[in-house]
Amino acid sequence: MNFLPIVIRELQVSARRAMSYYWRSLAALNAACVTLGFLLVGFSGALPAASAGALTFQILSGIGYGIAALMAVLATSDCISEERRDGTLGFLFLTDLKGYDVILGKLARLGVPVCCLIATFPALGFTMLLGGISIGDFANVAIAVVNTLFFFAALGLLVSARSWDGRAAVSLAVLGVVLFSAPMIAALLGLRLSGLVMAFLIPTPCGAFLAAMPPIAFVAVPNFLLSLAVSHAIGWLFLIGASRAVTRTFSKAGPAPAKRLKLAGAANPSIALHAGEMARNPWKPVYLLAALVGIIAGIAALIAGNGWYDIPTFLCMVLAMHLIVKFWTAHCACRSLPSRRQSGELEILLTTPLDGDDILLGSTTAIKHQMLRPFLFVVAMDILLVALAWHKLGLWQGFIFACVMLVEFLWFIGNLYSLTWVGLWAGLKSSSHAKALGRTLFYILLLPWSVLAISAAMVGIMTIGRSLSPFMGFLTAAEYVMALGICNLGFTGWAVSELRDHFRLLAGSQALPSEAFFPQWKPFLDKVRSWRGKRAPQPA
Repeated sequence: MNFLPIVIRELQVSARRAMSYYWRSLAALNAACVTLGFLLVGFSGALPAASAGALTFQILSGIGYGIAALMAVLATSDCISEERRDGTLGFLFLTDLKGYDVILGKLARLGVPVCCLIATFPALGFTMLLGGISIGDFANVAIAVVNTLFFFAALGLLVSARSWDGRAAVSLAVLGVVLFSAPMIAALLGLRLSGLVMAFLIPTPCGAFLAAMPPIAFVAVPNFLLSLAVSHAIGWLFLIGASRAVTRTFSKAGPAPAKRLKLAGAANPSIALHAGEMARNPWKPVYLLAALVGIIAGIAALIAGNGWYDIPTFLCMVLAMHLIVKFWTAHCACRSLPSRRQSGELEILLTTPLDGDDILLGSTTAIKHQMLRPFLFVVAMDILLVALAWHKLGLWQGFIFACVMLVEFLWFIGNLYSLTWVGLWAGLKSSSHAKALGRTLFYILLLPWSVLAISAAMVGIMTIGRSLSPFMGFLTAAEYVMALGICNLGFTGWAVSELRDHFRLLAGSQALPSEAFFPQWKPFLDKVRSWRGKRAPQPA
């Protein structure tokens, strides 16, 4: 048998997948556009060259850290638990495979994220043209970001090796990312870290990343090599623990099935099937949101005595609450229909006279019921924060802040609607919950910012680094609003159309490969080529 055969297989599958090359190209394009925009600003004199170079380097590095951590946990947190649910994990151990073969094979799924990171490194190196960044800073940050990818991938594998439910595994892995990154976030916000907090910063990848960044005046950082070595060693300990866990729990039985509900008298059996989910503790998300608000206010008070009563603190509270509710909504939507298909309940519903709209009504009703109290809490907090900001800023500036908050709230509602429908659609077409969640978040939340980076770079090229005219600023804003509309309305309409027109086909079939998530451009181009060939004069 070959050495590490699952690793070889995973790498070959990734190499044959067209999306691997698309993701790598998209990552390089976005990094190049952001870098180009800041280069033009630095060379135009709007910012000092050294300041523009350091600012670009910090922004790109921070984006790289966040995306690396998120891609790592989404790629690995449900890979082993998915095999366990499908009943294929035990077949692997009928061969000569060991636990480390399986774990390292699943770790090879990081081939695509690693290629995406490597594709962004040349753009990151261009910031040295502006000055303020040395080759040592660039090398240290590149190593720290790769170490971040490895650390959180190992954490995701450990969580997946000890989990059965994909939703619980993804939630726990994302929570681990937040907890391990919290010391760095607190330090960047200006909190003076004590020796005890610094001890928590050293064994995390964010400690090495923070030490690799150019020096920031108010941030105390640990030793780079020490933090890198300790966090990397902890990542290997996670892998060893996952290897031992997967060999001991590969035959672990799933949780006991939930008690069947009597659906005969229900007006809509699809809604009755979700009664168990709707009966769970509905106040738990509200408690978590309230705790989040308290933590942000506490950190702001530690940074400055009256910092909790400040506009940046209010904005952090609003954006954090909105982002978490969006994540929970996508989380529930991506799991709603696949969990019913896995338990066999969706197949039973397909044999009844119910149509697809009735089944979708049950799923959307359950999601609305689960997210109603968190949504009302966010609305109440938004109103309270607007009132506090109005009192602090005065009449006219408070009115401007209220208008900005209104736009953000309307965008928040639109994203919730889009995430619900795109999540339902992606859940049926994905092979795992993590893949469905990642694609849903990318289509609705990340893709508009990617379009903004590209459009800003195009505007910078058109102005050749000169001062930005009002028309160019309006053009950039119009392109961003158009991208928001396309991503929210376009993907939502596409998802609704697919679910309503082909629901029985989607619900009764297995998950499709990732290439099927995009419009079938190839058949369309083939038709265009054949049409042009027919019109072209044929040789005699």
